[in-house]
Amino acid sequence: MTTTPTRLGLPPVTLRDSIEIDQQVDQAASAIWQSIASVREILSQRDLVSQWDDDAADFVPDFLPIVAKVDALQRALLAIEGGEFSWTHSLDTWVEAQR
Repeated sequence: MTTTPTRLGLPPVTLRDSIEIDQQVDQAASAIWQSIASVREILSQRDLVSQWDDDAADFVPDFLPIVAKVDALQRALLAIEGGEFSWTHSLDTWVEAQR
């Protein structure tokens, strides 16, 4: 295998670099998982139906930014773990479960 030197003259990524990167990603995934667990714990103890607008079939506008952030957090973890976002991850499902 022939390698072409870069114009920047930077050293190649080493096995040690790869291990460090992998560990950093694993630590990030762990931190995201802990955050998701904390959010889920809070939400499981709260009335999400109170934040739901039946007419709009969605959360009330003031709560939508929170929903978006929770979904983004879940999507980030799934991206790292190689999963796909589905209805099982959506807060809409929690509303239906609380009814």
